[in-house]
Amino acid sequence: MKKILMIGTGGTIASEMTPEGLTPELSTHQLLAYLPRIAQLCHVDCIQLYSLDSTSIHPAHWLGTAQAIREHYDDYDGFVISHGTDTMAYTAAALSYLVQDSPKPIILTGAQKPIWFDGTDSKRNLTDAFLYACRGCGGVQIVFNGRVILGTRARKTYSKSFRAFSSVNYPDLAVVQDEHLLQYIRCESRPRPLFYDRLDPHVGLLKLIPGTEDALAEFMLDRYDGLIIESFGVGGLPEYDGGHHHGKQRHGVQGLCAGYGAAHGGADGDIGERQCRAGAVGRVCQGNDPAEVAGDGAGGLWGLHRRVQRQLRRCRRQRSERCVCRGSVGERRGDGCGRGEGQPGAQCLCGGGVGDGI
Repeated sequence: MKKILMIGTGGTIASEMTPEGLTPELSTHQLLAYLPRIAQLCHVDCIQLYSLDSTSIHPAHWLGTAQAIREHYDDYDGFVISHGTDTMAYTAAALSYLVQDSPKPIILTGAQKPIWFDGTDSKRNLTDAFLYACRGCGGVQIVFNGRVILGTRARKTYSKSFRAFSSVNYPDLAVVQDEHLLQYIRCESRPRPLFYDRLDPHVGLLKLIPGTEDALAEFMLDRYDGLIIESFGVGGLPEYDGGHHHGKQRHGVQGLCAGYGAAHGGADGDIGERQCRAGAVGRVCQGNDPAEVAGDGAGGLWGLHRRVQRQLRRCRRQRSERCVCRGSVGERRGDGCGRGEGQPGAQCLCGGGVGDGI
């Protein structure tokens, strides 16, 4: 019998009715008490990591969850994380980058109704999650309403329906029905996962609406090492009076344009003038490369961290007239850092030398 670790974080599935409304109060042991069937599927140990409404989840909790998985990884055959639905897709995307290529299943699930509620979806989702943790493939995935969705491709598309999540620009990995598993796609894995223990907080997300001013992008570019621009359709950037457009490269910051204006279909940087402008600014995220960005935009911030780090490494290897890392520069800042123009020969604290534009 396989050993599964259940990690509780709170959410609607674990909520009780209080004078303040639904509040996450049930522990993982209390949740399992509603489901004696799971004891017949596997041996389960539990830890209660958090008891939070998922709207209160933030990156420190993602790091804590990844650390808990890392500490117990060798002791279990799989992991089930109970989580609120509002930010489950964000957590799944983040964990996909923090725990990469895992040969063991790391499953997130939750519910639209508390487990004690009549007609709840909690019992089905939890049972399916444990069944998949025992029989499914490795990697970070969401199991919800009988569907198995890749962690970097999930998006919550229904606020009340039991079919809360959709897989964006990628097929479902599997379906679970009446405890029968039909696996369509298996995730690639390594003998051992790659664990990461930090996220770059200096990455911003800008959602464009018609008429968004350049000044907003400039404001964010001054404060972040990287910027993802959620633009229109297949990745087009607007052009307003005088040829200005959003996301211009400044101080070596890489503006990324993704075609999230439409949830399905991905982005295309090669079909028109608007996309050519986007390609000139930075990378047009195609929406089908989970190693770089997630299809739902949730994981894009963390994928970009890897891109920024690659730029910093290239900057260390190159010596030219411009610093593109926008990294901290010492008392003397070189041309291209946006400060201290006219001080040739300044060295960049990213490691020495200054690279040309990337």
